[in-house]
Amino acid sequence: MVASVFVSYRRDDSRHAAARLGERLNERFRLFMDIDSIQPGSDFAAVVREAVDQADVVLAVIGPAWLTSADETGARRIDKPRDWVALEIGTALGRGTAVIPVLVDGARMPEQDELPPALAELATRQAISLTHESFAADCTRLIKTLDGLVHASAPEVVDLWVDPDHRDQDEVDMQADPRAAPARADVPATAPTAVRGAPELASREPTLLRAGTPSGTSPATQHAQTRSRSSWLIPAVAAGAVALVFMMSLVLFDLFRGGADSASPAAPPVASLGALPGASGGPAPASPAASGAATPDPGPVSDLAPGLFCRDLITRGFSYAAAVDYWRMHGEPNQMDADRNGIPCETVYSSSDVAAYWGDRVPADGSVAAPAHGLFCRDLFAAGYSYGEAVDYWYSEGQPPRMDDDLNGIPCETVYPPSVVTDYWSQ
Repeated sequence: MVASVFVSYRRDDSRHAAARLGERLNERFRLFMDIDSIQPGSDFAAVVREAVDQADVVLAVIGPAWLTSADETGARRIDKPRDWVALEIGTALGRGTAVIPVLVDGARMPEQDELPPALAELATRQAISLTHESFAADCTRLIKTLDGLVHASAPEVVDLWVDPDHRDQDEVDMQADPRAAPARADVPATAPTAVRGAPELASREPTLLRAGTPSGTSPATQHAQTRSRSSWLIPAVAAGAVALVFMMSLVLFDLFRGGADSASPAAPPVASLGALPGASGGPAPASPAASGAATPDPGPVSDLAPGLFCRDLITRGFSYAAAVDYWRMHGEPNQMDADRNGIPCETVYSSSDVAAYWGDRVPADGSVAAPAHGLFCRDLFAAGYSYGEAVDYWYSEGQPPRMDDDLNGIPCETVYPPSVVTDYWSQ
């Protein structure tokens, strides 16, 4: 079962870092984030509690302004009763969910006296830092930590098919009590030997055996009976499976023979391969997803939980128009529009569906959305911007180092093809 991870963050504090982190985590876990679009009339606390209750681990993304972020009156948001971040983390701490502080953009861990009483326990949790220079390695370390938490909480399953005679349990019992010996059906159980100088121990052990064994049956005999039952269980199941396969073969043979006998001798000839749909010269058959004949109605997007990604919607059978409605319904979250160009899911759905909806990458209001601030080279490349446009964006952003890691004055040379970069700068 895929583990669920809830990402709690402030948009004005760590929006871009949380979006990058969400892209990495969504490849391995079921992700919840961006529940800030709550329908009118909904119970605010109930919506947050329901989202947190579904998560196995809660990540508290803390940036430089996470603690000091204030409202229009100058009061700290984290002290407000209806602050989303405080309610998310407080709910997780109250129900005992694992909460991991994730420090980004050089933020520090808040002290216990700086936090509200409901969040004071967060200061005792071990934090992990994500830096721009080692973001990939830090995310890998965080994913390993999440895997360890999820696997540690999973119950151990005893497989009787692997260990039908409980020999592993015998070894555990021997480690717990060195005096105990593994019960064997071919070795008779012997009474405990009296130890000189310990008459009380020798007289009390038979009493304990009788108290835990009904009708005076020894534990060794009961263990042997249990092992005897498991020894014939596997052959019995195997024999039943063979008999079932044999009966199904007989039924299929009768059906096939009856169909052959009832076939008409004047049946029309089989069409040639060239006349079949999908062969050369003929139209290819429409897939069930394209024709809509075998695709069930996924239902309205208003019934979906917040925090889904584009790939989640297309996997569940939602159209591109439904994906755009979900994106708008939940406040246009960044994880569905990584390049922030106002056109969500353009890299997940087919280009024909996107073009049919927007009309040559122009939104419904008729204006072309300009790229947002703080983008990386890979964001521009994925959005379809040329290398020249990427260089212009780099200049407009003040030549940020995030687009020129080696600081050689040539941005994005590791993202765009080398021939394109060389042609641009040789002019």
